[in-house]
Amino acid sequence: MKSKHFIIVALAGLAIVFCSIAKPKSTIPPTVQWTDIENAQEQIKQKANKNKLIFIDCYTDWCGWCKVMDNKTFSDTLIAKLMNYYFISVKFNAEQKSDVIFNGTTYKYQLRGNRGINLLSPVLQQNKLSYPSFVILNADLSHKDMIQGYIEKGEFEMIVVYLGEGYDTKISYEKFKEQYNTDIRPQILKKIE
Repeated sequence: MKSKHFIIVALAGLAIVFCSIAKPKSTIPPTVQWTDIENAQEQIKQKANKNKLIFIDCYTDWCGWCKVMDNKTFSDTLIAKLMNYYFISVKFNAEQKSDVIFNGTTYKYQLRGNRGINLLSPVLQQNKLSYPSFVILNADLSHKDMIQGYIEKGEFEMIVVYLGEGYDTKISYEKFKEQYNTDIRPQILKKIE
């Protein structure tokens, strides 16, 4: 009788151990891992991020299309995976009042009419202020590209891969789009899994 009791207790113990080791994969969908511009400058120096670019979402609190971009494009699971794979992603409020240190320079808030602007915004956007604007920087913090306006997730997916994989240095975006769904996308989906 004691041996039966011992076997039951031992099996129950093993079951608990195996359940704690073999945890099921999380069902929480991935999200874009946003950071601020100062942290991004530190992260890009890390060896693990040596092939990444910095993606900066320049937005304002009053921008309706910025909110649509957050709710429809950035919330997509595949977009989140791609963004996290290729970029260090930054949310930058162009009207933030706190100082921002970027590339060794401190940028301050300046009142302009009823609103103000953080003076880093015109630097990032090359004086072409529009929201939302997406600024892509190389690892050395030099300007790589800028895209303005709301972008639906299908188009945005292609832009992320085009820039993230470096196709922008090899072929035109039009040629890339022609090849994307049949030749490029299947390889990228395998790569990010």
